[in-house]
Amino acid sequence: MRLFFPSLIVLSQLCFVPCFSSATPEDAPSHFDSGAHAFASHLAHTHDATLDFFWTTGVTLSDNPSYAPDAHVYVGGTPAYGAKFFPYVASLLEHTPAHLRVRFVCDGRTQEANRAALDEVSGAFGTRFEIINIEDVVARLHDVFPEKREVLGAVFDNATRGNPAIASDIYRLIGMYFGHAPADLSTPIQRTYCDVDTFIHAMDASGYEKLIEALFGVSSLSNDNLFDDALNKLRAANEDAFMMWRNNTGNSLIKMRLGQKDVHHVWCQDVVLNRIDPTQDWLLGRTKLHDAIRAFETCDDADKEDLFYKALGHDKAEPKDVIDGTGPGFTDGGPHMVMSLNYPDTCTWAWSGVQGLKAGKPVMTFVADRSLAESFIGWDFKYSCEVYTDVVNAALQAKRFGVLHPFTQYALDYLKNNNPYTANRDSLRALIWDDYEVSGDGYSPEKWQRDRFLALTWGPRDVSKLHPHYLHLKSVLEKLGAPFEELREEELSPLSAEEKLALNVRLTGEDS
Repeated sequence: MRLFFPSLIVLSQLCFVPCFSSATPEDAPSHFDSGAHAFASHLAHTHDATLDFFWTTGVTLSDNPSYAPDAHVYVGGTPAYGAKFFPYVASLLEHTPAHLRVRFVCDGRTQEANRAALDEVSGAFGTRFEIINIEDVVARLHDVFPEKREVLGAVFDNATRGNPAIASDIYRLIGMYFGHAPADLSTPIQRTYCDVDTFIHAMDASGYEKLIEALFGVSSLSNDNLFDDALNKLRAANEDAFMMWRNNTGNSLIKMRLGQKDVHHVWCQDVVLNRIDPTQDWLLGRTKLHDAIRAFETCDDADKEDLFYKALGHDKAEPKDVIDGTGPGFTDGGPHMVMSLNYPDTCTWAWSGVQGLKAGKPVMTFVADRSLAESFIGWDFKYSCEVYTDVVNAALQAKRFGVLHPFTQYALDYLKNNNPYTANRDSLRALIWDDYEVSGDGYSPEKWQRDRFLALTWGPRDVSKLHPHYLHLKSVLEKLGAPFEELREEELSPLSAEEKLALNVRLTGEDS
């Protein structure tokens, strides 16, 4: 089965709204009411359907309250989604037939932080709304796949000690049936997973009917752009045994029709678990970082510097590592997977706080002569930015343990004193003017300096993927509450002879 490489995923920025405790049924859009007939119509083909949501924090907190961890856990990754999720679930259950159940898989911290909202929905809908601890799901998966305990451990450790997106990715493939009590398969059942942000975004959208159809309806066995008679015959033969559907660019919604668990078991083993290497750094990295942050709570002061810098090396995963490793790039169309669903989609990337720094425009795009990136000064500035990004990433993870956590404080102190646009400004300026000597023909020094300043610090409004490194860094530091010293155009003037000498000494240790 060939791998699928996803196209560009659009990021969504959402504003603050009140938490669920202040929400009312009126907060849910009228689309649930107007979609009631569509819900019933699309669910008429099955006697047993679930809609599964998955939310874990990736963090196991210390018992020390002095670290001041955030008491809120926003299901969906933003305050806006956190406020809407439970009212939307209640509206869904209110407007759907009784044979649909909603299952909310979560960790203990999510459950505790949202206990009032969970109790409210449970009280209103009883067994139609199930709250399931991720530990119970993992225990069942260990029983079903005993020879894959190492893989399951590496994946699902991320639910409470790492990157929850990894655990969620695999849950939606193997956990919707095997992670729960066995269901009656005398006739096929339907299981659907949907990302929280996609569910809310799509129900708010004008195309919400497409979401209802994708979540619950009978979907095609063919891809519109795929004319393969042999494959279509295999899919037709598999339809009542085991089939899955997803979007052709993402896995935010996955729907399963299941009638024979043995067929699904073979697929889970061969197509999913056998293809995951449990030793990969991208899979283990954030779990190792999580444990290093926790170790900072009890280590001696003399050991903190060494532990801090070692911790930076753990979580080196790029967003693409996760996308291809367990996410939408992991499974493609085949005899048991059809990529034909169409619905309004979004992605908050709640799991990847430095995606702009790692997946946005590279650090050195402000230089015209790309060979300068390999020079002493180019390496110095680029390396300082890369280390700084590693610290930003670690700080984002540590802040979830509390703003006063010792690792958080250590990381914030580093960020305050080592911003590459200030601490390594001499290298930045030298790069700009070495570049001018090679590439600046036709520019006056004043125009070159102005253009370089804009190339470093300006990006088109509301198109964050085109923003330079400087703006991505600024936005992440604001999210952290860390200071960001703005760069001024006049600070990019050419180095004096004395400054050039000092830079050379710093980089080479030799006077020239």
